[in-house]
Amino acid sequence: MKILYLSPGLREPGSVQERIDGWSWVPGLLGEDTTLVGRGLRRGSENSEGDFDDYAGGSEVVRAIVEAAGEGFDAVVIGDTGDPFVPGIREYLDIPVIGPMESSLQVASMLGHKFSIITPAKCMKPRKERQVYVYGYADRLASVRSIDVPVSEVSKHPEKVIDLVVEEANRAVKEDGAQVVIQMCGFMVEYYEKAAERVKAPLVEPIRAALKTAESLVRLGLSHSKLMYPKPRPKKRVL
Repeated sequence: MKILYLSPGLREPGSVQERIDGWSWVPGLLGEDTTLVGRGLRRGSENSEGDFDDYAGGSEVVRAIVEAAGEGFDAVVIGDTGDPFVPGIREYLDIPVIGPMESSLQVASMLGHKFSIITPAKCMKPRKERQVYVYGYADRLASVRSIDVPVSEVSKHPEKVIDLVVEEANRAVKEDGAQVVIQMCGFMVEYYEKAAERVKAPLVEPIRAALKTAESLVRLGLSHSKLMYPKPRPKKRVL
């Protein structure tokens, strides 16, 4: 099985593959026959804290997907918890296309009735609330909390970020009634184990949830419905 992990942000050539090759937890999560191929964009925003950041890489995402369509991938995972471009990519491709936000909400909803989300920057909170509403989980949301750290700083201060995530997660459990917590940032994926062991509720990590969801759908022989995501009609498109 071959899964494309597309990071929809501005990335140096080869940097996304280098990063996922360093994820020591992947062999324990995915089957031995599953290969992750990581790619980024030549144009776009360096990270995403909102819709506008994602729009900056829109045409590049289309190019990347068109280029990858004939390469024999079995699934695509979008490496951004904003789940940007997922509906449109599902229209173009016949294979599963998975977003971390949707996957983590589905996993969290199986583990408890009420969940909270922990984001890096405060400016991301309204977007996460909107996504929860759009995906149909508004009545399950206990809270959206922020550690008040810009996404650009998340990778520079690992121990500080882990402490803040744990603090806000446990406050969500104690003060907001959360039974499950979602650590909502792809740049925090490496911090998951250290944070999870200190949080007093199940902690869901979106990138892991998305990768496992993609692999599971492939093994089940399922993909998104073309009744919901019809193929784009042939027409002139200038990218």
